[in-house]
Amino acid sequence: MWKNQRRFTLRHLRDFGFGKQKMDEYIHEEVIILFDAIDRIAKQQSDHRELGLDLLMIMPAVAINTLWYILAGAKHGLDDEKFIHLTKLVLKFFRLGDPTSPVSVYKFLQKIPIINKKHKQQVACGDELNNFVQVNNFFSSSSLLSVLI
Repeated sequence: MWKNQRRFTLRHLRDFGFGKQKMDEYIHEEVIILFDAIDRIAKQQSDHRELGLDLLMIMPAVAINTLWYILAGAKHGLDDEKFIHLTKLVLKFFRLGDPTSPVSVYKFLQKIPIINKKHKQQVACGDELNNFVQVNNFFSSSSLLSVLI
């Protein structure tokens, strides 16, 4: 079964540019955007140089933007408020997750309030993320996500 899923995923990723020169060019563009953003942050934080640069939002945003381009066929600016909100939701979703938690495996644990608090928060965040993406129409009609949905 995993071979079929792998084949399906790779076929659709290749249809949308994964592993092609076009994708390499896009990733190169994103790297240039990342360097420009780092330069801009460095200039803004020049007074606090001994503390280092705060790249907590910029690095995940570039990665999410690249993956979003592959999956959704859309590119967003790093200063776009909607994209910043999307990035924060994605980061929150993954920070709330615990792959070692038995709550997602054993459904009866989801009924115990003390144990399932983080699980409920992650489900709520996932719902918010799903609603946000659909309301803001973040993917194009020819994207991989539109094929899968």
